[in-house]
Amino acid sequence: MGNQPMLFSNSSKQNSGFGLQPSDGWLVILGFVLLTSALLVLRQGRILNYGFPAGAFLVGIYLYRKYPVLYFSFTMWVWFLCCLVRRIVDLQAGWTNPSPILLAPSLVSFVSILGICQNLPQIIRDGGFPFLLCGASIVYSFFIGMVSQSPVATIINFLGWFTPISLGLHLFAHWRDYPLFQKNISRTFLWGTLVVGIYGLVQYFFAPEWDTFWMENTYRELGLDSIGKPEPFEIRVFSTLNAPQALGAMLMPGLLLLFTSKSMFRAPAGISGFLSFLLSSARSAWVSWLVGLLAYASSLTIKLQFRLILSFLIGILVLSPLVAIEPFASAITPRVESLFDVKGDGSVQGRAETFNRLLDGALVSFVGKGVGQDGGAGNDQGILVLLFSLGWIGLIPYLIGIALAFLGAIQNPAMKADAFSSSALAIALGSFSQVTTNVATSGILGAMFWTFLGIGMAATKYHKNQLKKILHQSQ
Repeated sequence: MGNQPMLFSNSSKQNSGFGLQPSDGWLVILGFVLLTSALLVLRQGRILNYGFPAGAFLVGIYLYRKYPVLYFSFTMWVWFLCCLVRRIVDLQAGWTNPSPILLAPSLVSFVSILGICQNLPQIIRDGGFPFLLCGASIVYSFFIGMVSQSPVATIINFLGWFTPISLGLHLFAHWRDYPLFQKNISRTFLWGTLVVGIYGLVQYFFAPEWDTFWMENTYRELGLDSIGKPEPFEIRVFSTLNAPQALGAMLMPGLLLLFTSKSMFRAPAGISGFLSFLLSSARSAWVSWLVGLLAYASSLTIKLQFRLILSFLIGILVLSPLVAIEPFASAITPRVESLFDVKGDGSVQGRAETFNRLLDGALVSFVGKGVGQDGGAGNDQGILVLLFSLGWIGLIPYLIGIALAFLGAIQNPAMKADAFSSSALAIALGSFSQVTTNVATSGILGAMFWTFLGIGMAATKYHKNQLKKILHQSQ
């Protein structure tokens, strides 16, 4: 980016984390991990209620200033694991709701605003306007909420909606380092899928005490009974996340990226990840994975399509015997069958009734109620939440920004040759397809959506620039 300030250091000069390099970056991360682990082992978890988000935020600032690629990986892992840390802390120090620990992912993601603000003109020239348009809509809704709703709740909701956009913009702003980010994202989601998938199976078989304690308290205080019973083989798996839908949102991109991976850990990540994915019973995530898979396949050359089909068939041959036996069959089979029996599904019918009851009020929400306000629709009515939160004034530019971002991402001249960029765009499309049932653009769902839309746009910008260089050299 020309004369970049320190916050946009040239990450192409850094090792992106291979072999625990850069050493000082990894030293900071490992120090944070070891301190967190030590406090948990010593049963001093109460310190982490505020120490964990504060520490993660400080680590995020350090990494962002020096190693933007490693910063992104750290941010993803905070998204992946913070809910598990919260549950262990609650078991040791007592149930806390809302938990300050859950602010950690948004705070770490918010760090990227530092460099974006300093480089705003350059970002606009590079094509980052769609992100800014969407961000402006959220800022508009934030001010509406500050006037009409609780300031604290509005600020928390604002972070959940705005920081995923800034995370995607962080990836786009570093489009020159697309190859480094590509490897980093692939590696992060490979290991993330493996760790989260394995823990999901542990959770299903053994029901760890911190998970059952959290389930009992969420049922008692919040009345949430949609995640099963707090005992082995009865849990609707949520793994290290805090809900089955959140787990599905995280595993969906991880499982799609496995088709582009050549790692020796691809098979165990796929088996554990898919089993946990199915045990989550997150049907909207299943559908979004299928949407992403079809979109990914359609963008490939015939040769790569053949490889994809072969990998898919091998996966089915490996997983089918496992899914057909207990204790998996009784948890997975009825949920799969419900996909083909919409009329007999009480959950779907309940959503439809809520949608019809609130639709008229949502359609006349011109100003909006403020970011995160659902108008009584709940988080499983994504379109209504968007209307109630943003109003038509905020929603129209928001959707235009998303459309422009997709338009920018699909203009990649190397799409068919770059399997990763094809998968990134497919993941973004699959994630956004959940908008009819979930708030697909905020929280961890939003982090997944904006991450892969951002890296998709970065890929387009990078490959166009490379093509210009080739054409210039040939003249």
